[in-house]
Order: sequence, then structure tokens, then C-alpha cells
Amino acid sequence: MTMKKILVTSSTGLTGRAVVKYLSKVGVCVRAMVHSDRHVQEILTVGAEETVIASVDDADDMRRAMNGVDTVFYICPTAHPREGEIGIMAIDLASELGVERFVYQSVHNSIEPGLIHHRQKLMVEQHLLESALSYTILRPAAFMQNILSNAKQIREEHLFSQRFFINDSASNRINLIDVDNYGEIAAKVTLGEDYDYAQLDLCGPQNLSVKDMLDALSEAVSSEINLHYITDKDFISFAESRKMPRHTLDVLLAMFRSYNRYGFLGNSYVASKILGRPLNKFSSFAVNALR
Repeated sequence: MTMKKILVTSSTGLTGRAVVKYLSKVGVCVRAMVHSDRHVQEILTVGAEETVIASVDDADDMRRAMNGVDTVFYICPTAHPREGEIGIMAIDLASELGVERFVYQSVHNSIEPGLIHHRQKLMVEQHLLESALSYTILRPAAFMQNILSNAKQIREEHLFSQRFFINDSASNRINLIDVDNYGEIAAKVTLGEDYDYAQLDLCGPQNLSVKDMLDALSEAVSSEINLHYITDKDFISFAESRKMPRHTLDVLLAMFRSYNRYGFLGNSYVASKILGRPLNKFSSFAVNALR
């Protein structure tokens, strides 16, 4: 029996690394797509067997990357300004090359029209539905790892700087999933025939309030953690200092404003059933992340 070969795009990002890691554990050949040769050894260490240097917005690159693979696990770089257009291109190329399966990482609540990147991802979902490909659409919630990107500040200054809650009495709630749980689920779905034509919302076990998060963080470091809301003005100043593209900034501002106003709620039933065991809770994740 020939070993399946799976292309993972955007393989060195948070979710790409997790997908490569778990696919490589179950005996398939993972071809990891990277932006430059400086990422090659990094992703081979994670578990990829092959690498290809390519860009998702270049048709010739994508054709070369997809050539000879059975399945494409397609992740678009965060807030790409042409996400809809290049996702459609990737689907068309996969069809042209005879790829058997196309797994698309979209976003939870992709039907929300008020968010720029949701509209872009929904365009790709719609094109995939209209293609002749066997497909699976994954719609993950936000990832725990992203909200704890300032772990050092939490440990040393006991300050939780974030954009999800405007103050410590905010009423909105946010759903988070551990990227390790997501990577394992994504690998199972990618290799399982039972998931052909499935559209799966993959959410964590809790819709977390600001109090839930502060309590979990305080317990993890055995000290009271205080909240610091990063205002739009501060975020724009930070983004400009890092030369963040304007499109990316607009996407992120719209996303956080929506989360602040409406929250980002989800249900964990589908994710927990596929994983086959309880999903990681934020409290246990925080303990491990803040050691």
C-alpha cells in the first residue's frame, strides 16, 4: 500500500506546525510548504518528510507544491489581503492536478459578514462546495496559545495585556481551543473517510469570561493577575511600529471590536467527540504555559 502524501501549506505557523506534528505521528508523508530555506530544518524537526519552498499567492509555486500529493491541507497566512482569491486559485489547481482531498482551515462563525477575514474565508468555502473535490472544512475557534503570547509579562509583572476584554467587568465571553487538541483533531479528520464533505466547528470546552481567565492565570502563577486592555490607539501605534500592513491591521481591529461587543462563543461537542477524550481546559493550559 502506497503511503499517503499530504501537503500542508503555511506549515511554520501556529496551526501549521501542530498539523504537521500530528500527521507525521500517524505514518503519512507530510510535505511542508515553507516561505524560505531558513524554515526547512525547523519544520523537518517537527516531523515533515519533505519540504517545498513556495508562496500561496503564486500559481506556479502552488502547482509545484501540490504535484504528486494525495491531499492538500490548506491554511492561508493570517489576514492575507487576497485570501479569497488565492484560496479559490488553490482549489482550482488541486482539481486540475487530480488531488484526492482538500482540507480547508477556515474560521469558526465564518458566516459572520461583519468581519473582513470571515468574508474572505466564506468565499473559499463556497468555491470548495462548488468544486468536484472531496473536501472537509474545519472552522476552529480562537487558540489558547495566541492569547498567552505575553506569558513572560504575566509571570514577571502579573499583568495580562490583551484585546479581548475592555475591563475586568466585561460581559463578553470568548471560546478558546488548545492548538495541540486542534492539531490532533485535524490529523484524524484529514485521514478519515468518515469526514468527507464535513463542515466542522471545532471549539474548546469553555466560553470564558474575563473573570474565568484572570482566575485561571492567578492560580497558575500563585499571584493575583491584573488586566490591561490594549486600546485601539495603543494597538495601532504598536502595529505601525512593527510596520504591520494596513490590511492586516484593519482585519485585526475589526475582529477585536466584534469580540469586545458580541463575544466569540462556541460549542465543544464536535471537537470532543472527534478527539475521543476531554479537551484541554484553559486552566490546565495556563499552568503548563506559565511554568
